[in-house]
Amino acid sequence: MPTVAVETMKVNNGSALLEEKPKEASTEKSWLSRYRQLAHYFSLLCFLLIMVTLLLTLSLVQITFTFQSQLALQENKLKYLTHRLEELNQSYGLLFSQYPALNQYCSVSNSSTRVVQITFTFQSQLALQENKLKYLTHRLEELNQSYGLLFSQYPALNQYCSVSNSSTGETVCTPCPAGWTPNGEKCFLFSQDRADWISSQYRCMALGGAVATVQTEEEQVFLWGKAQSLSQGDSYWLGLRGGGGDGGWQWSDGSLVDKGPGFWEREPDNADSRELCGRLTPRDDYRKSWFTYSLGDQVNLLEQRVGANEDNVHECVARVKQLEKDNSFLMSKVDDLENRSRRSNLRFVGIQESAEGTPGARCLPYPADHREGTPLTDCQAKLPRAIMIELLNFQDKVKILRLAREKKSSDYNGKHISIYPDFSPELTRRRRSFDPVKRKLRELNMKYFLLYP
Repeated sequence: MPTVAVETMKVNNGSALLEEKPKEASTEKSWLSRYRQLAHYFSLLCFLLIMVTLLLTLSLVQITFTFQSQLALQENKLKYLTHRLEELNQSYGLLFSQYPALNQYCSVSNSSTRVVQITFTFQSQLALQENKLKYLTHRLEELNQSYGLLFSQYPALNQYCSVSNSSTGETVCTPCPAGWTPNGEKCFLFSQDRADWISSQYRCMALGGAVATVQTEEEQVFLWGKAQSLSQGDSYWLGLRGGGGDGGWQWSDGSLVDKGPGFWEREPDNADSRELCGRLTPRDDYRKSWFTYSLGDQVNLLEQRVGANEDNVHECVARVKQLEKDNSFLMSKVDDLENRSRRSNLRFVGIQESAEGTPGARCLPYPADHREGTPLTDCQAKLPRAIMIELLNFQDKVKILRLAREKKSSDYNGKHISIYPDFSPELTRRRRSFDPVKRKLRELNMKYFLLYP
C-alpha cells in the first residue's frame, strides 16, 4: 500500500512538470487578448472623442452663424431705431417750434437723445381738458337741439342766418339780415331804388324797419361815408319830418331832433307852414349834409301820378274790351273761313286701316283722300282713323250725303261705316249741343235738318 502511493506521487510530479510549458503559452495568449480588447476600447474611445469633437465643432459653427445673423438683425434694428429717433427729434423740434407753450410742461433730460418727460401737471391738465371736452360736446348737442327748435318756431330767423357750408349744413348767423350793414346796435339798408319819402317809409316798414334816424355823430359819419361811397351825387331819405306850423322837427320814431345832434346844411325855418322832410346828401362835409324837402310837393306829385295812372287804367280797360270784341269777331271769321274751305269735304268713319291701299302698304295720305290725324305705325288699330275725302264738286258731296241718308245703313267689308260732312272743331262742338233735341225728334219720327252753320 505505501509503495503504490509513492509511485502515484511520482507520476503526478511528472505530469506537473510536463504541463508547465502549456500554461505559460496560455498566459501569453490571454495577455494578447487583453491587449487587443484594450486596443479596441482605445480605438472606440478615440472614435467617440473624434465624434464629440466634430459635434462640438458643428455646434460652435451653428452658434457662430446664429450669432452673426442675430448681430446683423440687431444692426438693422439699430439703424431703423436711429432713423426713427432722428424723425422723432425733427417732429419734436417742429412741435415745440409751433407750440412754444409746451415748453412749460416738458423738460429735456438728455440733450443727445432729447427724451421728453411729460410732467404730472400736463397729465392733470390733459385729464381736465378731456372732461371739459366731454362737457362742451354735451352742451353742443343741447344747443343744436335748441337751435333746431328755435328755427322751427320762428322761421323769420332764417333771414339772419345763412348756410356757410352746404356739405356739412353749417349755418352762420349775423345780427343783421342779408344785404344789411351793421353799425353799433343798428342795421342799415342802402337801397338803390328811387322813390319819394312816403313810399320809402312804407317800404322800410314792410321790411321791418323805418327810415334811418341819426342819434349820434358816429352814426352820422357812418351814414355819410357809406352814402358817399355808394351814390353818385344822389341823396338818401332820412326819417326827418317837420313844419306844418308846430315849429319842431321829429324823427320817424317820434323823438325830437332838437334833443340830439344836428347836421343841417342850413337851419330850417320853424315858422314854415309847409310839410317838410329831410334827406342826406353826401357832400364834402358830413356836418352840413342834411337838406329839407317839401313834402307837399311830393303829395301833389303823387296825386298827379295817381290821376294819370287812373286815366291809363280806364284807357287800358276800354282797349282790352275792344281787343276782346275784335278777337271774338276774328275768331268767328276764321272759323267761317275754315268751314268754307271744308265745304266739299266728307268724313268716312269706320273703315279699317290700310283698307284704302294694298295689303302690307303703309298708312300714307293720298292726294285726294287721307286719314285724319297722324299716321299710325300699326295699320291694324282697333279704332281706325276717319278718312277725309275732298271732292271737286260740292253737288257731289250733297248727292253722296243724300244717298247715305236714304240707305240708312252702309257697310264696307262687313263693317258699318258712317259718312259726315267735314266741319271745324268749333262748329262741330256747337252742332253737338243740338244732339238731345235731335234724339227727341228721332223718337217722335219727325224730320229735321240743321242750316249751315
